[in-house]
Parts: sequence; structure tokens; C-alpha cells
Amino acid sequence: MKSKVVAALLAIFLGGLGAHKFYLGKIGQGFLYLIFCWTWIPGVVALIEGIIYLCCSDEEFQVKYCGGRTVYGSSPDQTQFYSTKSEKMEKEQPTFCVNCGRKLDKGSQFCPNCGSKLIAEQSESNIQTIVCPNCGKSVLSEFSSCPYCNTRLK
Repeated sequence: MKSKVVAALLAIFLGGLGAHKFYLGKIGQGFLYLIFCWTWIPGVVALIEGIIYLCCSDEEFQVKYCGGRTVYGSSPDQTQFYSTKSEKMEKEQPTFCVNCGRKLDKGSQFCPNCGSKLIAEQSESNIQTIVCPNCGKSVLSEFSSCPYCNTRLK
């Protein structure tokens, strides 16, 4: 989880060099700020962005500037990651391949990752999933590490 105060301070004091963009993981934008820093335009824009960062709520900052993830919970054990862009998908139970764990599109007959043929019960079954605390992607609960970012889950 990125801190809006840190991002705002980087934007205000080092924003002309794109430090806040690098901090937020927007490497391409950071390099653009760095390339054009001699024009002072990135500095002015960064000052405005720093003020905007400070004026928005923590949840709004996480959604808009940190990849759409919002973190809830007071301790690491209670922390859950939600994607506000997929609130509709949260209501639907996702389908996963039992061989490789890849999330599948509705109506798929073959897994695009491992090529295994999906059984009707497999696509209809209620498979338990957890959310990776590092990348925020859904992972089968039987996995000990995330197949996307290799973070240990248990």
C-alpha cells in the first residue's frame, strides 16, 4: 500500500524529476517528467498533483493512483485486498483450472495456460480462492505461493 503523504511530499519537493511517479509505479510517466525537467513544466504539474494527493481520501488515493486496490483491516492477518473495478466480478464466483490454477473465462472448454480440457464439474464447482497480498490476484487456496508473483501465501 502506497502512502498518499509520501507521494504528495515527493510530488511537491522532487516532482519535477518525477520521483512521485516512480514511487507510484508509473515508470514511463516518471521518465517523461525526468526528460522534460529542464522546462519546469513537470515541476508545476507535480506541485498540483501533490496538492491533489493531499486533498483526496486514503481510499480514493489507493483506487486512483495505486492500481485500483484498496486495503482494509487493522493488522496484516485481517488485511484484505479489493479491486473496485471488479465489484461486479466479486459477486460471481470465478472459475479456475484445477491443474495450473489460472483464472478462466466463463464458458471456456480448455485452459489457455496448460491446455487441459475442463470437466463440467470443474467449471461449475465452488473452488475456494484467496487473494494474494502482494499482487491482489485471486489464487486457489491449495497453493502455498502465488503463481503470478511467487509470494508465499501461508
